[in-house]
Amino acid sequence: MRIEKAVMTLKNYTESKERSPSSAVREAAEDYVRACELINTDLARLEELLNKNLRSEAMQYANIEPRIEDQVAQLNFPGRIDFEMMAAFQDLPVGSPLKMEVIENLQSA
Repeated sequence: MRIEKAVMTLKNYTESKERSPSSAVREAAEDYVRACELINTDLARLEELLNKNLRSEAMQYANIEPRIEDQVAQLNFPGRIDFEMMAAFQDLPVGSPLKMEVIENLQSA
């Protein structure tokens, strides 16, 4: 499932009255977790570059398509926190928190 579709599925599920997750919601949650893991790996690499004061290399890395900042914005969807709280009670996977401070550090670099 593409991440755009996964995020939309999770967002719709969070906004709905439905409280029993369908197989599509479970698949979307699994895809979302994988996407969060991948982007957090990229964010860790970006943080490493910033910590070494390699600002231009960090900017180049961040701007490789698809841009890291765009991916983080997509994964940090409205209702994400609500979904994570619901997921804990419904045996749905929840990804690691996004390393938002790295994006903030990049923007201020």
